[in-house]
Amino acid sequence: MGVVDLIRRLREEFTEMPGLRLTKAQVERLCATDELTSASALRALVNAGFLIPMADGSYGRTDIVAGSPDVPRPQPRAGTPPSAWRRILCLVELEKEG
Repeated sequence: MGVVDLIRRLREEFTEMPGLRLTKAQVERLCATDELTSASALRALVNAGFLIPMADGSYGRTDIVAGSPDVPRPQPRAGTPPSAWRRILCLVELEKEG
């Protein structure tokens, strides 16, 4: 499974089960993917603001866990250009199957 397909699959899983929290290793097992692909997909979803890394190493939806006390608060970086992953996510959103 490629990274774009994995991003799409993870978005679907986290949308269908809003309280879902998965670690990188669980993503690898659930989606039968390698470590690099799962790390890239999770990083893309974090950069897009869809997922947030938790203190225990799992990832959860940002809009669900934002008030949780074990969520580290990211510090904004002034002058940081938009991530290339945001463009990839836009492509995933625009690309419809069927």
